[in-house]
Amino acid sequence: WYEEMYLKEFGVNATYYLLRYGLLFLLKKAQKVVSQSPVNLGTLQRWGLTTKDTIIIPNGYDKTIFYPYSRSKVLTLKKEFSRKYKRDLINKKIVVYTGKLGKFYDSLKLIAHAVPEEYVFLIVGDGPLKNEVPKRSNIINCGAVDYSEVPNYTNIADVLVFPVDTDCSPIAISEYLAVGK
Repeated sequence: WYEEMYLKEFGVNATYYLLRYGLLFLLKKAQKVVSQSPVNLGTLQRWGLTTKDTIIIPNGYDKTIFYPYSRSKVLTLKKEFSRKYKRDLINKKIVVYTGKLGKFYDSLKLIAHAVPEEYVFLIVGDGPLKNEVPKRSNIINCGAVDYSEVPNYTNIADVLVFPVDTDCSPIAISEYLAVGK
């Protein structure tokens, strides 16, 4: 449950109140709770979680998919993506974002404006924000890709971005760090 994300995406509406009511109801009934972060668990406790039988299991990444690639594999991918996207990626600095493209990530628009012309910005993901990202010659909207292909993009990046002010347990950051960025 990410209240901030829901509010930014949809605003206060009947569904929000139903979700909030349902969550508050469950906090009284739950006998055990698994949370992905201490931040989330603390919020649940402040909202009225009654059970003390809790555990925190942080988000994780698949280490069989996310790991640093060799220089030769990165160069091969840059050549492949240069052909695919019809842009030179071999002689450019590459900025990459991977993830959802919802309103919660609207700082992506600011990042897109700030990327220098001599860089290439690859945006990997899909959602309504896709149509709001500035149309510039150095920005490539890659769209959604299979999860197993995501590390191909993170490994070719010089810079990886995570466009939110707060997130209690961002799996993308773990994936970025896992490839050595």
